[in-house]
Amino acid sequence: MALIAEACLHISEKCTEPMTPDDVSRHIGMSKSHFSHLFKMYTGMTFVEFLTAERIKRAEAYFSDPNIHIVDVAYDSGFSSISSFNRAFRRIKGCSPTQFRRTRVD
Repeated sequence: MALIAEACLHISEKCTEPMTPDDVSRHIGMSKSHFSHLFKMYTGMTFVEFLTAERIKRAEAYFSDPNIHIVDVAYDSGFSSISSFNRAFRRIKGCSPTQFRRTRVD
């Protein structure tokens, strides 16, 4: 569905900013409940899962610069705290941000 594709693109482009399902559903002109239902049906993920995955992808790109501190990677990727970043990163990537960075540098 074109509107869900537009929503995914919007989330990907703006993932470093604070964002809610209300924001995205308004952006594509759909009710929040309808958006949430269609989004899950087409992506296989909830809004929060998708947003978090996009933020982790952004963090991975930042890790290519070894001079950026992990706390800066967390905030620049859109996370509101280092602990939420660490939890999400470990859940999605299966290792800590520090471990991930080591594998990229070695």
